Amino acid sequence: IRYPKMPSIAIDEGSPERNPTNKDESKEVVKQYEECPKRAYAGSDNGCCDNEKFLIGVAILLIVFAFLTLVNYYHMALVPLLLSIATSVVIIIGVCTKNAICMLISMILLIILAIIEIVNLLYELYHFINGQSEVTARAIIGFIFGILFCVTIVFAIISTCALRREY
Repeated sequence: IRYPKMPSIAIDEGSPERNPTNKDESKEVVKQYEECPKRAYAGSDNGCCDNEKFLIGVAILLIVFAFLTLVNYYHMALVPLLLSIATSVVIIIGVCTKNAICMLISMILLIILAIIEIVNLLYELYHFINGQSEVTARAIIGFIFGILFCVTIVFAIISTCALRREY
């Protein structure tokens, strides 16, 4: 029976890490290994990567849309309003703490928010096609902003996936 050869490792007996010559060198070696490595930022050395900046922008956008919804409040807007505020808070906490679980929660909330917004847009489109609601400039602009909002949410979902993987 032939056994595979084990790789041999050459150890330099004279290296200062293995046999320190004085107490100062040994303290320095121990000190180097005692320091905990700092948690790396996701993709950037200066604080925030592009995904994190984008998600902070989305969180601010969600808060702005929530306050605009409060101005034009109607009974169907309560769930998206509360969901937008909750998602904004979870995104900001997740980016600041660099927590993968917060990113997962924010991703789930963003998916729910995207589904609600898409259903709302389809409902509006159905009413436009059937002539049940007036096609005004305000309605068209609102519909276009709804589409842009959905696209932004989709990109935010992609960013949360990327950041969750990096955290």
